[in-house]
Amino acid sequence: ALKVAAAGAVAGATTEVLLLAASSTPARRHVLFFPGDAQMRRAEMEADLRHGTFELAHHSLDDTLPRVQAAFGGDAHVWAVRPQRMVYQFACYQQFARVSLIGAAEYDGDTPKAGEALGSLLEGVLAQAIEEKTVDAAASGLPLVLAGFSKGCVVLNQLLAELGAGAPAARALIARTVALHFIDGGNGSERGAFYGEAPALDALGEAATGRAADAELRVHVHSSPYMLESPKAPWIRAERDAFAAGLRARGVPVSVLEYFEDEPPSLERHFEVLGALRVAN
Repeated sequence: ALKVAAAGAVAGATTEVLLLAASSTPARRHVLFFPGDAQMRRAEMEADLRHGTFELAHHSLDDTLPRVQAAFGGDAHVWAVRPQRMVYQFACYQQFARVSLIGAAEYDGDTPKAGEALGSLLEGVLAQAIEEKTVDAAASGLPLVLAGFSKGCVVLNQLLAELGAGAPAARALIARTVALHFIDGGNGSERGAFYGEAPALDALGEAATGRAADAELRVHVHSSPYMLESPKAPWIRAERDAFAAGLRARGVPVSVLEYFEDEPPSLERHFEVLGALRVAN
């Protein structure tokens, strides 16, 4: 069952975090999952008649987290880090990045919000979960997997911007991270579904260098026609390809996976990518 934990984030605000603890022991990783637009608790979505998310209630966080855990393995603690605000159905991760009224991010590596806030948030929810014996004390030393879905990818992109600017908190978080998953990412119909600036890619390449085989840093990009063929954001495919090529040129292991590629773009299929994820643990 999902447990709810709240911990301090930015400027005194709180971020709700949902935990689906590992179903098998010993646990081997933490998956920090950043959901996309419309995704809330099932009860919230079923009651949201005005803004239409009730039609997508079967893709609620209550339904999605078990699918994510099935992909990453029962030995993963899965944490859903919710956006600070939902404006209508739009996820606004303002606790981690500078965003517009509907959550589109403008990345700024010189304003280190994501690394510091995520580090503090993870420390707080882990301490609470250990105290409540939801997870054991060894969980504090487990490696991290960061997974953004749709709008949730803006958090990963802001973290990369901070990494490229040399922010210590971002560097520390990436040092604990063994995988980044960009799952059908978008930025609210604005450019920036992928952050491919050279300093960020250089820093990620440096972070991936010299690691032990069991701690290798890998990047995985998962895409569906919903984003790749979006008429509102026709640049996403080019951004994705340039991002992957830039990482490969710097020696970062990267995989590019496509789902439902023989079908027309579909919002339903966009969400169903989460149930079809191909992940090598």
